[in-house]
Amino acid sequence: MSVKKSYLQLILLVLAAGSIYPLVYLRTNFQEPLLEVLHISIDQLSTLYSMLGMMFVIGYLPSGWLADRFPAKWLIVFSLLATSLLGLWLSTMPSYPIIKLIFIGFGFSTVFTFWSSLMKAVKLLTTPETEGKFFGILDGGRGLVEAILGTIAISIFVAITKSSPDQANTDTAMRYVIFMYVITLIILAAAIALTLSETKREKTSTKNVEKKASILAIKQLLGMKEVWLISAIIFTGYTVFWTVYYFSGFLVVNQKVSAELAGTITVIVLWMRPIGGIGGGIIADKIGKTKLLAITLLFSSTGLFLISIIPLSNAIVFTIIILIGLSNYVIRGVYWSLLQFLQVNATLLGTAIGLISFLGYLPDVILPTISGQLYKQFSYEQANSLYFMISAGIGIIGLILTLYFYFRIEKLTKEK
Repeated sequence: MSVKKSYLQLILLVLAAGSIYPLVYLRTNFQEPLLEVLHISIDQLSTLYSMLGMMFVIGYLPSGWLADRFPAKWLIVFSLLATSLLGLWLSTMPSYPIIKLIFIGFGFSTVFTFWSSLMKAVKLLTTPETEGKFFGILDGGRGLVEAILGTIAISIFVAITKSSPDQANTDTAMRYVIFMYVITLIILAAAIALTLSETKREKTSTKNVEKKASILAIKQLLGMKEVWLISAIIFTGYTVFWTVYYFSGFLVVNQKVSAELAGTITVIVLWMRPIGGIGGGIIADKIGKTKLLAITLLFSSTGLFLISIIPLSNAIVFTIIILIGLSNYVIRGVYWSLLQFLQVNATLLGTAIGLISFLGYLPDVILPTISGQLYKQFSYEQANSLYFMISAGIGIIGLILTLYFYFRIEKLTKEK
């Protein structure tokens, strides 16, 4: 495939990745309004995301199996349409048991049929020289899409609620925000169905895969030290990244700012994603992926310790949170490029991505459970600070693992 066509394919994949998750993670910019319109507590919201994380964990391995056997195009189209329908259901503001079913559905449509097919499609477009750049563009580009959509969403919400902040207006505002995301997914699904094509490498890998080899493949992959190290680095980096979902609540509760101002700050954080993802990917290809990961893990962890321990003015906290967001998005944009150091055949690539995702994204289950317990045992304000401290500690562990991975790769390279 030509370079130009590779980038066009990548843009389509970026649009898909950037459009599907904001609907699932409405809490990022609208945590307090979401609690209000759905008539649920912070504990119940944590339960929803714990369930979502459980669905993710269950779905990662079979998503790899699907990605090795079916074209990414149709798996992605199905995922976008299924997520949009679930969003429409959520817009009816149903009862809590129904919301649980919707979140289970979100877990299915955004991982089981989507995740590994997306990541494999991107990986097969790359070369060793462009791996960091392409995965950086994927994460930064989807961040750009999310930031644009998030800005539109906040604008819709503010435009409707500024005239009157009563319950009816808040309900209407959130409903229109959801509609905007749903319409975007439907349009994008149609566009991808009409334009996305399979690469030769994808056709070869899905054609040659041995259907009976799944268990043997997993056993082979589990015996590779690089699989465990990459999974552990993603686990720690993703844990640090998860703090962006708590910035809104932290600003409202700990810093005593309005929901509108908190939403504005978190949208600015979203705009750090294209800068961090794309810029980080380009820098990673120049100075080294593990070096950049180590620097950003240290920076994010230090920032989280600062805002959770030291009383600071709003202006300083806003600045630190935005910079942590930038650093977190560099981490997300770079850690998947470590696949460059994993020597596996293309026919097993989807399974490898599914396995690493299963291990690396366990925080999707663990973190909501931890935060839920913190909110039960401590005040809302104390729980937010403790959560950031725990995340920072795990980030330091990630720094140590990343340095170990760096020296291991250096040693293996010299031995060849």
